[in-house]
Amino acid sequence: MKNQMSCDTLRAGGFWWRRREFVCMMRIAVVENEEIYVEELVEFIRTWERENDLKEKCEVRSFKSGETFLEDDIDSYSAVFMDIQLDGTLDGMNVARQIRRRGGTQMIFFLTAYDNYVLDGYDVDASGYLLKPVEYEKIEKCMNKVLQRTRKRYFEHVSKGKRCLIPYDDILYFQSSLHYIEIKTLD
Repeated sequence: MKNQMSCDTLRAGGFWWRRREFVCMMRIAVVENEEIYVEELVEFIRTWERENDLKEKCEVRSFKSGETFLEDDIDSYSAVFMDIQLDGTLDGMNVARQIRRRGGTQMIFFLTAYDNYVLDGYDVDASGYLLKPVEYEKIEKCMNKVLQRTRKRYFEHVSKGKRCLIPYDDILYFQSSLHYIEIKTLD
């Protein structure tokens, strides 16, 4: 997850926090070839954001095929909602296997009309298996899990009601000087 911020002071190898507000978000991938399900899922995620009064918005990107998704920066996603039957040569289960082979740790939720793949989901450490048509309450539970996991893997800074998440793995060190805190990160 790249740090997205409204701070105007950037430094190579890190960034400064100067009592400005950061805008951070969860990135969600929807790998689904049927547009009606993509639109429904995005609407459910937006409803969840409003109900939880999140200051930051989730970035939701959709992909019609597993191949297209795998060409993207898949490690930057907090969660993947994926159909089993996709356009292209790879099905959702094979895409999930490739994610795990590449070391991906994001949460994977399968969305499908077929229940015969549910046991295969254990092989790829799936976080959930949802049958279509999906109900809002199921997506709400999934997004709550994603939020909890995201909070555990990131340093959380809250200032003036705004929350910023910085991946622990990206933080090299903190340094304070006068009224400022410098957070040195890998990028």
